Amino acid sequence: MAALTGAVVAGAVALTEQRWDRARQEAADRLENVRFVRQLSPTPDAARPFRGIDLRGADLAGLDLRHADLREADLREADLRDADLGSADLRGADLTGARLADAELTGAQLFTTHLAGADLSRADLSKADLLTADLTGANLAGADLTGADLSSATLDGADLTAAYLLGAELTGARLTGAQLGEAFLSANLTGADLTDADLRGADLSGADLTAAQLDGAELGAVWWCADQSPTWPEGFAAPTPGTIPADAFC
Repeated sequence: MAALTGAVVAGAVALTEQRWDRARQEAADRLENVRFVRQLSPTPDAARPFRGIDLRGADLAGLDLRHADLREADLREADLRDADLGSADLRGADLTGARLADAELTGAQLFTTHLAGADLSRADLSKADLLTADLTGANLAGADLTGADLSSATLDGADLTAAYLLGAELTGARLTGAQLGEAFLSANLTGADLTDADLRGADLSGADLTAAQLDGAELGAVWWCADQSPTWPEGFAAPTPGTIPADAFC
C-alpha cells in the first residue's frame, strides 16, 4: 500500500512539473512573439506575418500594426489601446476581453472575429468588416462605425452609447439588451433583433427597421430629421419623435 501511495504521489508531482514546464514554455514563446511584433512595428513597409500568433495578454499599446496579418491570432486580454490596426486582417482572431480603446481599425477585416467583452470605446471602426463578428457585451461607446458591415453580428448586451453608425449595415444583427442611447443610427437595421434594447435619444434619421424586432425596446426621445423618417416594421406603432438637438445636421 505504501509503495502504491508513493507511486501515486510521484506521478502527481511529475504531472504538476510537466504542467509548470509547459506553462513556462508558453510564456517564453509569447514573450518572443511580442518581441517579434515590436521589432516589425516601426517599419512601415515591412511585412507583418502574424497569422495564428499567440499574444494573449500582450502589451501592444500604441503599436503601428497597419495591414498586419493577424488571422486566427490569439489576442485574448491583449492591450491594444491606441494601436493602429488600419486595414489589418483579423479574420477569425480571438480578441475576447481585449483592450482596444481609441484604437484605429479603419477598414480592418474582422469577419468572424471574437470580440466578446472587448473594450472598443472611441475606436475608429469606420468601413470595417465585422460580418458575423461576436461583440457580445463589448464596449463600443463613442466608437465610429460609419460604413461598417455588422451584418449578422452578435451585439447582445453591447454598449453603443453615442456610437456613430451612419451608413452601417446591421442586417440580421443581434442587439438584444444593447445600449444605443444617443447613438447615430442612420443605418440599415433590416431584420435586426433589438429586443429590450435601449435607444433613448438615438438619431434614427433614415434608419431602415424593416422586419426588425423591437419588443421591449426603449424608444423614448428618439428623433429624426423632418425629411428622413425611419422605416418601421409593418404594423409597428411608431413613437412620436423627440426634439431635434440644436447641433443636429438636418
